[in-house]
Amino acid sequence: MWRAGRRQAGFTLVELLVVLAVAGLLAGLAAGVGGRQLDGWRMRGAGHDLVADLRRLRAAAMAANRPKRLTADPQSGTWRPEDEPERRVPDGARLVVSAPELVFRPDGTAAQGGRIALIRDGAAHVVEVEPLLGRVTLRREAAP
Repeated sequence: MWRAGRRQAGFTLVELLVVLAVAGLLAGLAAGVGGRQLDGWRMRGAGHDLVADLRRLRAAAMAANRPKRLTADPQSGTWRPEDEPERRVPDGARLVVSAPELVFRPDGTAAQGGRIALIRDGAAHVVEVEPLLGRVTLRREAAP
C-alpha cells in the first residue's frame, strides 16, 4: 500500500541509463588499453615458447646422445626446432638472430652461444644460449 511521504525502494530508469553509459565508456577505454596489453602478452608468450623449444631441444640432444639444432629465419620471422613444426613470431614483430642455427651437443653444451630477439614496438624479448653450459635465459629489454 502506498503512503504519502514514503518512496518505493529501487532505481529510476534515468539512474540505470547513466550507470550503463558510464560502464560502456569504461569498457571502451579498457579495450583500448587491453589491445596493447594483449600484444605484450603475445610477445611474452612467443619468448617463453622459444625458451621452451630450446630447453626441450637440449634435453633431447642429451637423451638421444646426438646433436640437435634449432634453425631461425629472420626474413620469414620463423624458427624451427629439429623434428618439430615451425613456429612464427606474433604479427608485427620481427626476429633478430646472432646465427641462423643453434646446435646443442649430447653433453648439453651449445656448439656456439647465440642470441635470438623478438622485437616489437621498441621492446625486445631476448633469448640467450650460453655455449659452455647450454643454459637458456629470457629477458626483456629496450629494442636496439
